[in-house]
Amino acid sequence: DSESARAGGTWTVLVLLLAPLLHVLGIGLLPDTLLLALTVALMQQTWTLMQPAATTRVAPWVVMGVLLGLSGLAKYTAVFTAAAIAVCVVGAQGLRVLRLPALWLGLVIAALLIAPVLVWNAQNQWISFSYQLAHGKGSVWQLSHVLRFLLTQLLVFGPMLLFAAPGWRSAPTPLRPLLWLFVIPFVIFAYMSGGGTALPHWTAPSWVALAPFAGWGLAFAWRRGMRWLLAGLASLQFLASACLLGLMSSAGW
Repeated sequence: DSESARAGGTWTVLVLLLAPLLHVLGIGLLPDTLLLALTVALMQQTWTLMQPAATTRVAPWVVMGVLLGLSGLAKYTAVFTAAAIAVCVVGAQGLRVLRLPALWLGLVIAALLIAPVLVWNAQNQWISFSYQLAHGKGSVWQLSHVLRFLLTQLLVFGPMLLFAAPGWRSAPTPLRPLLWLFVIPFVIFAYMSGGGTALPHWTAPSWVALAPFAGWGLAFAWRRGMRWLLAGLASLQFLASACLLGLMSSAGW
């Protein structure tokens, strides 16, 4: 209902505001910072393209092409999100969607937007792609690196996001496929972390995609009487965020 949706939206915003590492990205202005906002837009546009009416309209596909192109300009790893979007749209519309001229128009727009990246790399021995692949691969894959990466994720983004699990189960069924925008990129980064060189902020856009489900789960938990637990977690994450902001604003002092 509308009341549950409003409560879920409020908790979604709150859980992002209380994710400590997102404050670092807000100051550090890394490529992932741009992807945070673009991920929200991509999630909304994916939901639009999952609707039956999308097959008869050109504008939504054009918008998606622009968003994908901008995401590709922001960071190469946006290709993982693009794969998740394809899973959602094809899952909702079926393979017949591949016959839509508007879809291919959107892909052409995305390709034109990222063309400067491709042209420059082609002229320079694909140096930036080679660097990123080597950085992501790391050295010898070890399970201990993955476990350390997952623990770090829990600490820097906060345990409140774990409420996405019950939130996904209680969310309306048509919305559930959007979870792929979290799952596909996150699983890839988690596997890559086995090489020992993955950085914790790489998954920030994935957590943003998960946040609405966490918001839904937190709103449900609040109604079920888990208020002391949620207040405690929120307080701890607020303190962690405040400490990080204090460290950055004081240059470490």
